[in-house]
Amino acid sequence: MPERLAYPLSEAAQLIGVSVRSLRYLLQQGRIGYVRLGRRVLVKHEDLQRLLKQHYCRPGASVDVDEPIRPQAQNSNASSGKLEASTIP
Repeated sequence: MPERLAYPLSEAAQLIGVSVRSLRYLLQQGRIGYVRLGRRVLVKHEDLQRLLKQHYCRPGASVDVDEPIRPQAQNSNASSGKLEASTIP
């Protein structure tokens, strides 16, 4: 059976092993192309292959496998993890 030319986001994400959210981030950053047909967004098979080839690391190269695809959000309202004493009237 021949390869499909393009995949919807859910299938494309599953093929390369990432979440749909991560794939959407890659699309927004311009790291991978897409085709819009009406309301449908499709990712071409060759673009998925190109993405994997661009980010391929040779065996023996040091890699941080825990590095996220998306940058971590900086929440200024988040606590610093320190407990602060509160005054109770």
